[in-house]
Amino acid sequence: DEEITEIALRPLRKAFGDIAEPTRVLYTRWGQDRRFFGAYSHVPVGGTSEAYDILAKPVQNRVFFAGEATSRRYRGTVHGAYLSGRRAAREILQLHKTPAPLT
Repeated sequence: DEEITEIALRPLRKAFGDIAEPTRVLYTRWGQDRRFFGAYSHVPVGGTSEAYDILAKPVQNRVFFAGEATSRRYRGTVHGAYLSGRRAAREILQLHKTPAPLT
C-alpha cells in the first residue's frame, strides 16, 4: 500500500514540489477479486449525484480529473470516462487559450 501511494504521489511532487501526505488512501484491488474484475463509481444511500460534479472540479487550475466517476450523466460507463477525458482536455486548452481541434 505504501509503495502504491508513493507511485501515485511521485508525479504530483514533481509538478508541485512539497505536498502534504494524504490523510487517507483507498485501494479497491478489484482486479484480484475473481467474482468482480471491475469497479465503478456509485452514489451511496444518502448521497447525491452532486458528488460527480465535485470530483470533476480542477484543483487550483493545475490538476484536472477525468474518469467515469466525474461524469454525472454517464457514470459507471466507458463512454462516461471517455467524454470526461475530452471535457478535462477542453478545460486545460481553455485555460491556456489554445483552440480545441475540430475532431
